Amino acid sequence: MKHYYPTLKIFVIALITTSLFGFVLANFVPLNVLDYFLITSKRLGATSITTIAGTDTLSSSRTTINNNFSSLNLNKVEISDLAATTTLANLSTLTGLVTTGTITTGTWNGTAIGAAYGGTGSTTLSSNQVLLGNGTGNMGVVAGLGTNGQFLTSGGVGTPPTWTTSAIALGDNYTWTGHHIFTTLFGTNATTTNLTVSGTFNWGSLYLTAPSTNNATSTVLANNGSGGLSFVLPDWYLVTSTTTEAAMSVATTTISGAPEYLKILVYNPNALSGATSYRINFNGDRGANYGYQFTGSGGSQTDTSSSGNIDMLISTATTSPAMIELMVKNDATTVKSVIYSSTLWAGGSQAPGITSGGGVWNNVSDNISSFQLTFGVETMPAGATIKVYGSGR
Repeated sequence: MKHYYPTLKIFVIALITTSLFGFVLANFVPLNVLDYFLITSKRLGATSITTIAGTDTLSSSRTTINNNFSSLNLNKVEISDLAATTTLANLSTLTGLVTTGTITTGTWNGTAIGAAYGGTGSTTLSSNQVLLGNGTGNMGVVAGLGTNGQFLTSGGVGTPPTWTTSAIALGDNYTWTGHHIFTTLFGTNATTTNLTVSGTFNWGSLYLTAPSTNNATSTVLANNGSGGLSFVLPDWYLVTSTTTEAAMSVATTTISGAPEYLKILVYNPNALSGATSYRINFNGDRGANYGYQFTGSGGSQTDTSSSGNIDMLISTATTSPAMIELMVKNDATTVKSVIYSSTLWAGGSQAPGITSGGGVWNNVSDNISSFQLTFGVETMPAGATIKVYGSGR
């Protein structure tokens, strides 16, 4: 027995010491002393953990510790690698997940995001084609890509736009506010062409200011030398022109506008065949209101009242052409004065016969509105021309 006593003694001392340490640890050592040995930095995922005060002892906290261990076991997150901090290899579902932050890395591999959530509803979009909204449905596209220079044109409410070639609506009115230069010549078949200009317009290198109103018939635009345009009467302008289509003994010509001066030109390509006179009267007046006097190679004659005409030329029998020019002062309130001259080829001679004279129409109430040419017993052949020119008002 003496031989084993030291060993027994050591065992008894160790037992007493261990028991004493456990008793002291359980009843007198605060739990915050053990924080160093507890793995409190691991987030195990349990939410029903009861907090143990730093002054609690193991003996007084047994029930709380057991309940915490049970909660930790029920709510544990199982991973294959305790050292992993970015992956949860065994995680299959997260039914409690409600929201997430912005995804800043990685590749999206989910299904197409629908239009109701701000997406296109498609994972493949037609290359270079214009997308079309479709309410809450998947987006559509404009048909085709069009051709070079085409425009995307509205089809109206409820109709997708289409590619069309640019064009100007010919029935619409446009207000051009910019400076446009047309470098290509073009033509038009329009029955009426209107040019509206406000103020000064440029015509080539000319800067012209147009009048604001139109003017009387037969007036023309005249430049004052500084680009200012105004309507004026030309020195002489054609009032009327006619050509006889058949032989006639009386040729009536109408005059419009009451020019202040009249120039009447009569040309007969084939002179009267018999000896007769070219005669004129105005406004159909055949009364004794005329007087005239002429002289020339064909003879001379004077008449103051009886003929109802002004005689201008005494013709001998010839087929040569004849030409007559009359100048008339056409004042309504004064006697109408007439100056005339004529030429006639006589037979085959190259020396023409010449007649000159003057006359009056005693009318102080009317402008000349027409005149008649008569040829005595002869007729004026077809092809004769009568031209009337006017000047002034």
